[in-house]
Amino acid sequence: MTIQIVLPGKVQVQLETAIRHYRNAAAALGEAVQSEAWDRIYALQSNRDLQAHTIALIVNGTPISFVAEGGQA
Repeated sequence: MTIQIVLPGKVQVQLETAIRHYRNAAAALGEAVQSEAWDRIYALQSNRDLQAHTIALIVNGTPISFVAEGGQA
């Protein structure tokens, strides 16, 4: 199921930034795990968690207007 939502412009930019940082941290975390860089793993897990919490705050703190479910907006 796909749900498309509309967020205010500034909130949309903040959400996209947080998602980009989350994905970057997750990718870097995968590389750190492969190389067994334990100190880097710890730092990257913290960064990934921070971004996940940021995403949750943005989504939960913003009134969401649903545009479509499973279709084009």
